[in-house]
Amino acid sequence: GMYDIAMNISPEHYDQVKNDPSLEVMLLSRAYEILNFNKKQGPLIDVNLRKAIATALNIDEIMYGAFGNEDLYEIYSGFMKKDQSLYSDVGSEYYNLNNIELAKELLEQSNYNYEEVILMSSRDYDHFYQAATIIQEQLKEIGINVKMEVYDWPTFLDLEHDPESWDMEVTGYTTWITPAENIIFNEGSPGWTKDPK
Repeated sequence: GMYDIAMNISPEHYDQVKNDPSLEVMLLSRAYEILNFNKKQGPLIDVNLRKAIATALNIDEIMYGAFGNEDLYEIYSGFMKKDQSLYSDVGSEYYNLNNIELAKELLEQSNYNYEEVILMSSRDYDHFYQAATIIQEQLKEIGINVKMEVYDWPTFLDLEHDPESWDMEVTGYTTWITPAENIIFNEGSPGWTKDPK
């Protein structure tokens, strides 16, 4: 009647654990991996620059590089999980386009002048770091000068509240019950989204 449990096993050990007949693997989808934009100050206040970045990204490549196994993540555009009643795919036509030419056109429409864009990440969560590394390379391909700054997790959490410290960050949020609870829409949260609509 006794059992042992281990949580948050590192993705690189997934195959080893999955292939051990004495172990039962449970995959819990309870967090989002996101690229968050600083919309308070810096180059990413420019909506066309943000659109160029979103258009350029190959989400499949980023997530596979971050986790190394397709069992460990899902890719979809919604803010809610697919099994939640308030899930919506509105806006999905703008998600995971991986369209370099369109991204370059949007970049030309922006006010971006090859200034340095700071991408903040942490190695304390290796999947954040791996995702950030791939994002940096993908954005260089369209002509964005991305500098990655890597911090320990406590420092990262301190700096993400300082709009002068970063322009983009790779981070994660846990799930919520309604879209209104999503802190990324809170003007006081890192990213500083201010949009009444």
